[in-house]
Amino acid sequence: MLNLNYPQRATDLTGEWIANNGKQYIMRQFQLPRIGPSFCWAGFDGPTGANINIGAVRYSQANPEIKIITTSWVDIPYTSGGGTLGRLGLRSNDTKTKLFKESGNDFPATEWSKFQSTRLPIPMSGTSEFEQTRGVNYSVWNGNDGGTYYMTWGTNEGPWSEFNLVTAGLGMFQNGKPMSVLYTNRAPSSPFVCQGYWIQVGSPFTPDMGLGRVKFHWNGRDKMTRNGFEGSGNPPTELTLKGNR
Repeated sequence: MLNLNYPQRATDLTGEWIANNGKQYIMRQFQLPRIGPSFCWAGFDGPTGANINIGAVRYSQANPEIKIITTSWVDIPYTSGGGTLGRLGLRSNDTKTKLFKESGNDFPATEWSKFQSTRLPIPMSGTSEFEQTRGVNYSVWNGNDGGTYYMTWGTNEGPWSEFNLVTAGLGMFQNGKPMSVLYTNRAPSSPFVCQGYWIQVGSPFTPDMGLGRVKFHWNGRDKMTRNGFEGSGNPPTELTLKGNR
């Protein structure tokens, strides 16, 4: 079973952040077996797209700071084109209120500041422009949990990308539910099986937000059916293709 108990410092990064390029981010820190302290974010760039990032958290032994390593990020455009993927190294200041980029030349932001008071105005989906998308390596899926999942795929590296063929998606909701990050791998020997993690993020954070290891079977066309889940919460059991490349 997944260990969903939060260690003492597991929420250091959880909250709302803003980057020095103007993007807004919602981050969540959590604990996973075999990987340990981990985090993900959902970042937003107005109506044009989103960015998700997932990685391992490592605390410095000598200083009261966090060093985050082996993160894998994916750009998910809402309107055109394909998602860009990459890796990013980060560290925090000692109060865990700032993050600084240490590595990752292709990522535009270099510094993040934690929002301390008011809630950030996170843009949500819902315009007809999204439904007309025909991007490369990009698709829109309807989840039977009421969410619209914007998904992309490509190759990446790190512990989150065991087979180097990644399917990543961000589920957006109109009814105030937490957003859902879906980050899965596809093995070359089993390209119709996607397995990885489903993580809810939202603002404000609540302890009942879902988190777990999930497996989907893709029929090669227009359906993804969940055939395994270990964790808490209720990820979608079916995703139906709405528009693709």
